[in-house]
Amino acid sequence: MARGIVTSENDSIAEAVSNEIFIKAGSVLGFEEAINSGEITYEIHCRIQPCISPNNEVKVTITSMNLRHSISAVEYVSPWA
Repeated sequence: MARGIVTSENDSIAEAVSNEIFIKAGSVLGFEEAINSGEITYEIHCRIQPCISPNNEVKVTITSMNLRHSISAVEYVSPWA
């Protein structure tokens, strides 16, 4: 997901891409019901705004409300963005 965000042209596209990846990957992995119910969610945190800025750090965190656990991935926007 994080890679899909940092390779996007702008924040609007990045938001759409991240949501699509989250929904489709969750479905493939069997988490469609948990995602649709809000049991599994994600958040995007950017060091600076807009997210798609040169050298920006983008952190994606996926959280399971039932398990009370989160996982995160960090990617960096190209310096030429």
